[in-house]
Amino acid sequence: MRIAFDPGPGFGKTVEHNLALLRRFRELRPAEFPNRPMVWAVSRKRFLSMITHDTTMEARSRLTVALTSLGREMGARVFRVHDVKANVEALRMTEAILHA
Repeated sequence: MRIAFDPGPGFGKTVEHNLALLRRFRELRPAEFPNRPMVWAVSRKRFLSMITHDTTMEARSRLTVALTSLGREMGARVFRVHDVKANVEALRMTEAILHA
């Protein structure tokens, strides 16, 4: 059995709740499961456009790529995204920087 933990950004939370959840992402891993992967699932979420006031999918996609890099640095190992190529490129760049 494989289990990953997903804190679930979006889904009825306020912008402030989502930002707090992402900011404290590292703290959300259950202590009794230290080796289980954490899921970063912010791809094109509506709260992104509520911050930038740009409601286009293109804007949400750009913000997702930025947050994918942040998520990797915050300890995420599973990413749910819509624009796979752009997010993989962001992860490769992040990995190169972290392991240089």
